[in-house]
Amino acid sequence: MKIAFIILSCDYPGNHFTRLLERLAEFEDSVIYIHHDYNQNDFDKSLLNRFNIVMAKNNYVTYWSHINNVKATWDLIKQANEECKPDWTITLTPTCYPIKSISQIEIF
Repeated sequence: MKIAFIILSCDYPGNHFTRLLERLAEFEDSVIYIHHDYNQNDFDKSLLNRFNIVMAKNNYVTYWSHINNVKATWDLIKQANEECKPDWTITLTPTCYPIKSISQIEIF
């Protein structure tokens, strides 16, 4: 089962976000797609080498509750569907963290 994780971020990736990426990397056949708003903060490019991360082709300036967030999410979903053809697409934020085991999530 191939999973595409879709994440919109705007803060420099901290410990919580890194732990989320580590957890998502436990899924066998998954790709992490990230739209990062570089207008707000830099992104730690060393994370690209550590995890199966694909950065968004299109970038938007994002604001709380702004239509650009929807555009960025939609573009990432389209990009994931074209590139990796996932069975499941899951949207997350950098502050999310799965509380169930990987096997429980895969069974669900």
